[in-house]
Amino acid sequence: ELNLWVKETDKQKYLELIIEKGKVYNLEFEFNFKNCVKCVGLLSAEFITIDNEPCILGIIHDITERKQFEEEIKAQNEEINAQNEEYKQINKDLFEAKKRAEESDKLKTAFLQNISHEIRTPMNGIMGFTDLLLKPNVTEDKKQKYIDIIHANCQGLLGIINDIIDISKIELGQVSLHPTEFNLNSLLDEIDQFFTPSARFRNLKLVCKKGLINNESKIIADDLKIKQVLNNLISNALKFTRTGFVEFGYLISNSVIEFYVKDTGIGIPKDKFDHIFERFRQIENEIKESRVGVGLGLSISKALVSMMGGQINVSSEINKGTTFYFTIPFKPCADLFPAQKVEIAGNIDFTGKTILIVEDDESNLMYLKELFSDTNADIIDTKSGKDAIYICKNNPNIDVVLMDIKLPDIDGFEATTEIRKFNKKTKIIAQTAYAFTADKEKSFAVGCDDYFPKPIDSELLFKKLEILFR
Repeated sequence: ELNLWVKETDKQKYLELIIEKGKVYNLEFEFNFKNCVKCVGLLSAEFITIDNEPCILGIIHDITERKQFEEEIKAQNEEINAQNEEYKQINKDLFEAKKRAEESDKLKTAFLQNISHEIRTPMNGIMGFTDLLLKPNVTEDKKQKYIDIIHANCQGLLGIINDIIDISKIELGQVSLHPTEFNLNSLLDEIDQFFTPSARFRNLKLVCKKGLINNESKIIADDLKIKQVLNNLISNALKFTRTGFVEFGYLISNSVIEFYVKDTGIGIPKDKFDHIFERFRQIENEIKESRVGVGLGLSISKALVSMMGGQINVSSEINKGTTFYFTIPFKPCADLFPAQKVEIAGNIDFTGKTILIVEDDESNLMYLKELFSDTNADIIDTKSGKDAIYICKNNPNIDVVLMDIKLPDIDGFEATTEIRKFNKKTKIIAQTAYAFTADKEKSFAVGCDDYFPKPIDSELLFKKLEILFR
């Protein structure tokens, strides 16, 4: 006997429905066919009486193949819909990627345009005022003025080059922390002294405020990176402030040092706060000065602050001013004392001192020799690393070697290594135009006593030498 109903619940439900309604049409249910094959059918039935006996008369229409076809169509439609959604997402992703690529191209184009402008502008000043210096009958006052302008343009050009190198090193992961003990107040005094002429030139007041007294301001941190971030922020503040003041300083709060740079400048729209830290970004403004620069300073600053374990933030109001804040962990030194400041006398006297200059570039060699021309030092020079080794072997009384790293035969690292095999006493100062952290570390590793990136700061070099000669 064939059990028609696959589900007993269907049997009871449909029988009660047929009896209640009297007639039903096309009720879909599952039923058993021959050999108990499960099928899908449409049941039409009527409740009737035959010979005074109630019964149900029904017809089942087998729609199994149709249902299978419908399920296949449904599955295909679902697959098509899923593919359509996938294609929509792909198209959306492609659109976003295209949008980002176009934005990136715009930023790169703006960057290249700015680079061209920012390099050509100081170069024009350097070349132009150099030509003016060569003219006859130029007064001493004008010569000094031209020289100051040339020097300022060189500093600006060097800043651009440093920014490009820094962002490249950050991208390559070649920037690392070098914490040292230093006096924070002395560092701020140095920064204040550096920016005072620029502020005075713009008729702005430069204010420096410190959160610690001098004999408590010796801390452990990467002073060069702190200085670089403050220099970027102060430089921007001076650039975008026409009247009023620029104030910078720090506070100690909850085991962190909070630095700040505040100005009364043009301000930054609030909807641009997130964008200003992106590389190559510059906020559009009707003020012409807002387009000065290559758009890397704040990106570099954010990366450096993050490396030091801090955060950088900004608050601003249009035409009222901007304040940048950044924090680093506060690590005071156990032996707190004021940093000693080395003063350089007006006339530098290195009488009795012998200095070996190892430099293969003719103009750099000429500059260094001219730099020491009034110091009474005995100067020996060579363009070869091998000759430097030979000279040191035959002149054991040499006091200092200014060792260029890139030389035509053997480099300064190898030359220093060889000199240190027979001479531990002579001071060796590495000098290089590469200016990467790895070069600095390698210089000390091979036996150098100090390291100077080019262009060499003559005042700092003389300070170092005075310390070494004591």
